[in-house]
Amino acid sequence: MDWFDQNGETMEPEKWTDPGNRTLQYVAASTPVDEPLNRVLLVVHGTETPIDVTLPDAIEGATAFVSLWSSADEHPDVESETFAPGDVLPMPGTSMRLFRVE
Repeated sequence: MDWFDQNGETMEPEKWTDPGNRTLQYVAASTPVDEPLNRVLLVVHGTETPIDVTLPDAIEGATAFVSLWSSADEHPDVESETFAPGDVLPMPGTSMRLFRVE
């Protein structure tokens, strides 16, 4: 697993203990034996103020993030949006967004 801040930078110890840092990005990877690697990125924004989040570009081999789910959507989109590493993503207040890492 890897952890990133709202700017797409690796979480450093001082960011973990900063009460003003309320947005993080979490990358989890499967450890398959007979299947291809499967990774997801979860963006968690924990304040009521909307912000812009920069998707991390330091994930080895990642070329795209495919949107799977957003807590801000009342009804899921039929088509998935695709974003590139380093793209800026507007996040509404107190929301989460899940992506497949490709």
